[in-house]
Amino acid sequence: MFKLLERFIMKCPICGMMYVPEYSEDVRAHRIYHDKVVNGVYARKIKSDKIFWEKSDYRITVVNYFSSTVQKRRAEEAGLLAHRDTPFDFAPYHSKEDLDKRNVHLFLLSRKIRIIGLLILEKRTHVQKFNWQEYENAGGKKLLKGEAIWSIGLVWIHRKYRKMGLGSQFVQAVASYFNIEAQSIGWHIPFTDDGKKLAKSLCPKSFYVAI
Repeated sequence: MFKLLERFIMKCPICGMMYVPEYSEDVRAHRIYHDKVVNGVYARKIKSDKIFWEKSDYRITVVNYFSSTVQKRRAEEAGLLAHRDTPFDFAPYHSKEDLDKRNVHLFLLSRKIRIIGLLILEKRTHVQKFNWQEYENAGGKKLLKGEAIWSIGLVWIHRKYRKMGLGSQFVQAVASYFNIEAQSIGWHIPFTDDGKKLAKSLCPKSFYVAI
C-alpha cells in the first residue's frame, strides 16, 4: 500500500510541500501553505494590532510577551516562514515562550493583508564592538559580559520584496521605536549572507556582536 501511495505523492516545486493530489484534504492543505509561501502570512488589521509605523500600504506591528494569543501566533507563523530561508536548526520564535530577561520583542512588517517581514529584537549581555576587519579575524573569541543592549536575533524579508531597501528601513523604524540609533543595536551571530550585507549597510565601520 505504501509503495502504491508513493507513486501518487507530489512535491510542489515552489513551496516544497509534499502532498497527494487525490486527497482533497491534502490539496486544501497545500493550497493554504503554498499561498503563504508565495505571498506571506495572511493577516488583516485587527483590534489587537499595536501599529507604531505606517507608510502607504506598509505597516509595522509590535508583539511581545504581553500581546494577545492571536498576535503571538501570527509572529510564530512569520517565524516559521522565515525559517525556510535560513540554515538554522530551530524556528526563531514560539508563541508559548516564557517571559525572561531577554524581553523578546517581535516586529511584523505587513503590506496590505500580508506579513512580509519579521524582526526579532532582544536584550543581550554578551556584546563586543568590532570593526569589520576585526570581526573577520576574531574567530571564536569569547565575548565579555556587560550591560545588556537591544540586539537583532533575526531580520527577514519575504523573497518577493527583497532588493527594495525594506530591510534597512525596517531596522531603522524599529530603532526609532526604542528611541535609539540603528548603529547602537547588536547583531546576533552567525550571520547569513543577506544578514551580513544588511549589517554592513547600516554599520559600515563598526558594529556590536551579540551572542
